[in-house]
Amino acid sequence: MDRNKQLTEFVIDIMKKCNGAQLNVSEFDEVDRELAEALNTLSRYNCEAKRFATDIAEGNLESEPPEQDNAISWPFRALRSSLLHLTWQSQRVAAGDYNQHVDFLGDFSEAFNDMIYQLSIREKTLRMTSEHQSRKLEEMEQIVYKDEATGAYNRRYCMALIDEMLRRRIPFCLGYVDLNNLKEVNDNFGHEAGDTYIEEVIASLRDTLRQEDVVCRIGGDEIIVILYHCTEEKGLHRMEESQKCIQKLGTEYQWELSISYGVVEVGSNTAYNTQDLLKEADRRMYEFKTAYKKEHHLLFHS
Repeated sequence: MDRNKQLTEFVIDIMKKCNGAQLNVSEFDEVDRELAEALNTLSRYNCEAKRFATDIAEGNLESEPPEQDNAISWPFRALRSSLLHLTWQSQRVAAGDYNQHVDFLGDFSEAFNDMIYQLSIREKTLRMTSEHQSRKLEEMEQIVYKDEATGAYNRRYCMALIDEMLRRRIPFCLGYVDLNNLKEVNDNFGHEAGDTYIEEVIASLRDTLRQEDVVCRIGGDEIIVILYHCTEEKGLHRMEESQKCIQKLGTEYQWELSISYGVVEVGSNTAYNTQDLLKEADRRMYEFKTAYKKEHHLLFHS
């Protein structure tokens, strides 16, 4: 075969087939051997660049690049570097960093930056909507589950909570609390004074009990406290501490402040239902009240 024709066909194969074929340099005379070696290098570089470009097109950005002298691969190296940086920026955006900005990919940069802007606007809108809904839910909870006068949970919440804890067999103590001498306070000082009495007792219970414990006003001067994961002994001790705090407040008023209470421990294997539990706690509270009245004279201060 004519040597020029052979070289021409080889160059065409480099461009069209890009299969890394090599010329047998030993077949060439000294004059053409240097050209054959250069064409072999071109064929190898072209094949390596194709392999690298294919990996990038398939998303394999960790592909090993061709050697640095392979100038054919330089644009693909630059593209891979841009895509790696864009991947990092996308990860930052996914994490909520909307300050990322792309300016090295032409029209794509404009589209990407607009996408980031739209995402930031949507997240702000969603956050505002979520905060608004949270406030609405809090307002609804105040209406549905809170006692307006004292801020304590109401009867509806209390009954639902006890039902749920019994169903899930969560250990707790239930305290049934009644204010001593409330009728006399109302009769002698008016119902506003009685309301103040109730508010003071509920505030004192909240202050002296643990943060996770729940105070509910289920009607009038009837108060339920729910002490999570608490034995009866510890429950009685906590109620005694609350009693001391409430009694100290009596020095600020013209009447004596105190409570009567009954505490029932509810274990994980309890047979109580809600109504029976409340009845038993109420019975113990009246036993306490009877004994308390015998030992104390509930006095008004002059």
